[in-house]
Amino acid sequence: MPLAKKAIREGVAQKGLYVYVGPSGQIKMYGHLPAHPKKSPEILVKFPNAYIGEFQEAAELHKILVLLKQRYHVTSFNAIGHSMGAYALVTQSERDGNSRQIPRVNKLVLIAGPYDGILDRGKWDQPTSGKLSRLWMIIQIKIDC
Repeated sequence: MPLAKKAIREGVAQKGLYVYVGPSGQIKMYGHLPAHPKKSPEILVKFPNAYIGEFQEAAELHKILVLLKQRYHVTSFNAIGHSMGAYALVTQSERDGNSRQIPRVNKLVLIAGPYDGILDRGKWDQPTSGKLSRLWMIIQIKIDC
């Protein structure tokens, strides 16, 4: 979230929505999107349950994008994803990128995505002990419309 706050403070974006995905997949939206924004409104998406996995996060992200298109008429967006957020954005884009149900992706910025494997305590290519095994991260995704 520091990146989002800095963008607002620097005047390159404006505050928009905060989207929270609950442990059971419930989606709650706080804030609002202006009808005719002067700058790109930020939509912050928070997945507090770090253990749902990249495919479930991508599915939840798809639901959020459908809601953004239906409720707010968002037609395209730029996104920044960090860690698992980066992986979820790539997974969602690969699976649903051409869907007419969701806004179209313009640009993706992917920061520190786990492209050499996911820490999932049990997958064959992941550490199961030591410091690296505890690095499963809380995901934050920033979406600019």
